[in-house]
Amino acid sequence: MSDLPDVEKAVNLLKSILSEGVDLASEKRRFQDFLQDYAGRALAEQGLKLERRHLNVLVLGMRYPRFDAVVKGTGDAAGLAGLAGLGNWLSRQEGYKKGLCQWVEVVWSKSLGLATDIELDAKAKRRRAEEEQRRKADERARRRNAQEQARRREAEAKRQEKAARQAAGPRKVSRPVQSVEVFRDRLRSGGEGPAMVVLPTGRFRMGDLDGDGNDNERPVHTVTISRPIAMGRYPVTFEDYDRFVAARGFLKALFGKPDDAGWGRGRKPVIDVNWHDARAYAVWLSEQTGKRYRLPSESEWEYAARAGTETAYSWGDEIGVNRANCDGCGSKWDDTQTAPVGSFAANAFGLFDMHGNVWECVEDCWHENYEGAPSDGSAWTNGGNSSWAVVRGGSWTDYPWYLRSAGRDRCRPSNRSFHLGFRLVQDLNP
Repeated sequence: MSDLPDVEKAVNLLKSILSEGVDLASEKRRFQDFLQDYAGRALAEQGLKLERRHLNVLVLGMRYPRFDAVVKGTGDAAGLAGLAGLGNWLSRQEGYKKGLCQWVEVVWSKSLGLATDIELDAKAKRRRAEEEQRRKADERARRRNAQEQARRREAEAKRQEKAARQAAGPRKVSRPVQSVEVFRDRLRSGGEGPAMVVLPTGRFRMGDLDGDGNDNERPVHTVTISRPIAMGRYPVTFEDYDRFVAARGFLKALFGKPDDAGWGRGRKPVIDVNWHDARAYAVWLSEQTGKRYRLPSESEWEYAARAGTETAYSWGDEIGVNRANCDGCGSKWDDTQTAPVGSFAANAFGLFDMHGNVWECVEDCWHENYEGAPSDGSAWTNGGNSSWAVVRGGSWTDYPWYLRSAGRDRCRPSNRSFHLGFRLVQDLNP
């Protein structure tokens, strides 16, 4: 942690704030205000330079599930374990570098008079190591999911899927970009909203068409998109989203501005946002334009991603080279960072980045399969598990299999990530 701010000086800073009588369990906003103010004083008086990322990650550490219990001194959290694991949790949940996350764990632990990682007994260390090992094993199992699912699939299910494909005839393959209608709405506060593309209405088969996907992508079913809509030509960019942040006032702009991870803003897709942020941006954009913006439904998203095709990707069944940004897509951004929107070819509907770059939030809550799914393109928000929201498209860290048009995953609506973004739709005849 030699390249990070001095631990003892940072601890003294937090202790100074706590001496003001801040109740960390209930006055997190008051703490944030003090932190911003005291950080400026610490730079002048002690030479303690706290950059925005240091302030951000100190605040994010307060979201750790055990934090409030530790502060209140209740339950097991007040015992030997203290805030152990906060650093690993931050690294996984928020995408910050592990060294910075461990720095936050030590600073918070020392500020609250708790044991740090180094001071934990061997049993606690083994438990954390085992948990990390299980997490890695789960991730490896997840990445092998396609092959494992295929081996477990019963012979009768294979026969039925093959029969369905034969009955449907040849699959629709990629086609040239058609003539597209692109527009941007004027904002009441000045400037323009995101570029939108008018989508054609139509019908499509949704789900695992080739039998290589997950059980949660079945059964294959026909969906009709009859309502005229426009969809964001790109994922929402920092350029678009920062207008929204600036309009929310000083404090929200200070603590609500998403982190770009040092990769740049502008035409990069906005990251460090969650499902709730995406919906709030849609509400603001609707107020600014007088139009109805919203998150797409899961079926609208897949319809747009397929763009009239039935292959794994909108261009065919193979990932190819430099068609998207993922771990194994052959682009210069692969498994490193997000790419500027529009860096790859558009699909036949004139939409960019439907495969890879960032996972995209949709309106639907998570369902384990498509039994009972809507057939009219509407969002599926009843039943299922509302603790999880559906995300689509894969990201810059994922293998090509996750980027398929039919591929789907889930996230907690409150979780922010450097892998997660979104795009919106607009109802043209609300």
